[in-house]
Amino acid sequence: MYSTINEGNRQLRLAEKEVFAKRMRENPTDAELAFRDAAKAAGVELLNQHVLLPYIVDFFSQSVGLVIEIDGHGHFNRAQHESDRGRTQKLMRLGCSVFRLQNADVIAEPELCVEIVRLMIQVKRNRLNR
Repeated sequence: MYSTINEGNRQLRLAEKEVFAKRMRENPTDAELAFRDAAKAAGVELLNQHVLLPYIVDFFSQSVGLVIEIDGHGHFNRAQHESDRGRTQKLMRLGCSVFRLQNADVIAEPELCVEIVRLMIQVKRNRLNR
């Protein structure tokens, strides 16, 4: 039996979702590419375009359950904002924390955005190790 999700009014099986995520990794947005390159240069280990059913998240720190979403202009209308809010709530129910960055911020200051994420990961690790 396959796990399915609704993606653009289409039911995608897990295997198809993995193929779609791979295609997204191979064709990142400018902001995703800048963030990925800055994270790699800083030694911050993140999975990108990671399947976290029922979603594909932009970046994921598996060690602490932190989802990083990089939102473009399409995320600033009311309907998308509500959809993002629901998605964040579902991810939180899965035990993840969600941090959203705006494309413009990542393009302007990718290293700073990665540093913020690195600090968030460090804080979460410290909490887990208590």
